[in-house]
Amino acid sequence: MDSHSISKRFSTSLVFNILRGVMTLTTSIMLARLLGPDDFGRMAFLIASFVAFKSLVDMYSSHAFFTFLSKETRSRNFVSIYWCWMAFELIFSLILVGLLLPSSFVANIWHNENRLLVVLALSATFFQQSAWQVACQMAEANRSTIAMQKLGFCIVLSHLLFVLFLNHFGQLTLTIIFIGVSIEWGIGTYYAARMYKASGDKNDSLSSVLSEFWVYCKPLIPLAWLSFLYAFLDRWMLQLWGGSKEQAYYAVASNFVMIILLATASIIRIFWKEIAEAYHQGNIDKVYRLYQKTTRLLYFIGAFLAGCCIPWASEILAIAVGDDYIAGNITFMLMLLYPVHQSLGQIVGVVFFATEKGRLQAILGAGFMIISMFVSYYVLAPTDAVIPGLSMSSEGLAWKMLVMQFIQVNFNFYVAARIFNWKYEWAYQFYVLGGAILIAYLVKFLLADYFASLYVTFSLSLICYSLIVVFLLHKFPAQISGITRKELNVYLSKFGVR
Repeated sequence: MDSHSISKRFSTSLVFNILRGVMTLTTSIMLARLLGPDDFGRMAFLIASFVAFKSLVDMYSSHAFFTFLSKETRSRNFVSIYWCWMAFELIFSLILVGLLLPSSFVANIWHNENRLLVVLALSATFFQQSAWQVACQMAEANRSTIAMQKLGFCIVLSHLLFVLFLNHFGQLTLTIIFIGVSIEWGIGTYYAARMYKASGDKNDSLSSVLSEFWVYCKPLIPLAWLSFLYAFLDRWMLQLWGGSKEQAYYAVASNFVMIILLATASIIRIFWKEIAEAYHQGNIDKVYRLYQKTTRLLYFIGAFLAGCCIPWASEILAIAVGDDYIAGNITFMLMLLYPVHQSLGQIVGVVFFATEKGRLQAILGAGFMIISMFVSYYVLAPTDAVIPGLSMSSEGLAWKMLVMQFIQVNFNFYVAARIFNWKYEWAYQFYVLGGAILIAYLVKFLLADYFASLYVTFSLSLICYSLIVVFLLHKFPAQISGITRKELNVYLSKFGVR
């Protein structure tokens, strides 16, 4: 099979993302146990705050960069100019946080954390969440998915070994963890970026490149700044009114969410590349086929995985991170549902970005973010505040994320259907997800009293649940996953299944 084909790139990406996801989750579980809820919550808040800060300085330039690379091969000068911009982002951020911001401001925003630790968290987040992501975009634009995934696997494995090494010698501190992350992902960024083969064309001048980015990013800049406030205030209010423990409950749930999003993470850059190229070539039929099949398949996968975990949420928490985190059980259950619709939101967002409808994405995103920030305050604020809230801590934030995302995703789907003259499909969201959860609970209920061992009960429940879902998928493939029976048979035949 051609290593540049969509199916080959997706299957390889999925395998490596599963391996990376398992190792990343294992590392997060280890850190949650070894650091405890307080320190793990502090680390989670520092990382989350700078992930939000990324939107403020990036201003969707990375989205523009990948879209431009996906449409056609760009020059070395074009790539160099963008990496100069990335270097400016890092230097500006380090000077701002490390030197310019008053100590009182740093103490209030990051809740009395040491300034050096804050700067190290900024550096680690930049290399892992910004620089590495841009380098991966370059590799994917060159369809070097397999090589990039192997490199990512090596980095995650090295981080796991690094954490084990630190714990063995009693040096597992946030300071050393952040330094290690910066080095690991900095090295990975260098080698991933080298996978892109730029053209020798020298026509990309500084002024032309800046103009190209300005046209793409201008309508998105207000959305970027609003995205920063939206993401930062959620976690800041949770830290302020809930404390490090509630932050830790939310962070643990978010780490498990990444497992359910593995399929989406595996396809998202491939999907973006193919959509941008197809739209650039005027092949709208291909855009729709990719959009329809990808959304339905990812939703089914997310619903299936959510069904695997939700009935066993408290047991998973107790085994994975210990009894210290059991108080976050409801938060954990709610967040397991979050990635099911998040995958749809990412796909429809990619369609808007890849087809250069940035202004529309900005308007839609800004409206929902503004509403969401008010809802966040209401569910998180204390009952005795000047404007009283519900004081629901991490559970309230999880409810807010779940409900607001469901509304936003379906509204964006409706808008996309109107713009591209596609059919707006919504019914499958209820019967696929509802059916998966109902089957999972029924299986657990029927098997719960037959075996004394929790591990035996869970394993048999998972097997029975999977067999029932596979049977239904085989009987009703198009209704459940959007794949026709013929396509399903062709796929199964590759594994020797008839």
